[in-house]
Amino acid sequence: MAGGIEAGLMRQRVTLKRPTVVTDAFGQSTRTWTNVATVWAQVVNNGGGTSLTASRTQITYNHTIRLRPSTTLAGIDATWRVEYKGRLMEISSLAEQFNLNALLELECAEERPQGGG
Repeated sequence: MAGGIEAGLMRQRVTLKRPTVVTDAFGQSTRTWTNVATVWAQVVNNGGGTSLTASRTQITYNHTIRLRPSTTLAGIDATWRVEYKGRLMEISSLAEQFNLNALLELECAEERPQGGG
């Protein structure tokens, strides 16, 4: 395994999305999301918790997503997000592991209203 993660552990497909600002004919800017790459990854659920915001209960699920870095993902940062099984996750931090750029580890948070799927 030479400093990386075994290929068999990367069984989930995730899509990495980069924010893009689009300006319409009236000069209004809107943020959209551009799919950059769909890659194999290891998705680990780290639990979560609840919080009360504006009279709503919000559930936050925390995940660690491990994947192999590539030139396609150059420039990835915490403004990007990850889609996994139709669910969107905000990247809260990222780090390259094992000193050989063999692994990119993303800490992500997924928020859903309580009772939401």
